[in-house]
Amino acid sequence: MLYSEYQTKNLLQDFFPNKDLEEIVNKMTIWEVGNGTNKSLAIINRDDPRLEDMRLALSTWEVKRTLLNNKKADVVYQLDITYYDHTLKIFFYNNGLLAIDGQTYKLVNGETFDEILKAIH
Repeated sequence: MLYSEYQTKNLLQDFFPNKDLEEIVNKMTIWEVGNGTNKSLAIINRDDPRLEDMRLALSTWEVKRTLLNNKKADVVYQLDITYYDHTLKIFFYNNGLLAIDGQTYKLVNGETFDEILKAIH
């Protein structure tokens, strides 16, 4: 039996109350994580023209919950998306998995964090 929580989910449609990020996002922060310190790579506010590029990159992301865990993997990047009065934290691990709301996921269509890095430069 396939439980709904293990079905493929679209990042924008299933984790946000509104898929129009320009309408709800207050700020996005992209962090590079290493050796216990975080280095901010980008801060994208609502009026930043890169927000549309981020929305386009994230709109194609499909994730699927996995039973694999990240206990032995290090966080490489962190994406914080602040909308309304909430912050969705997405952690990217060096083993290719990611964590959203405390659950472990994998990207199903071959997307990578490099797409995000391209969108902010």
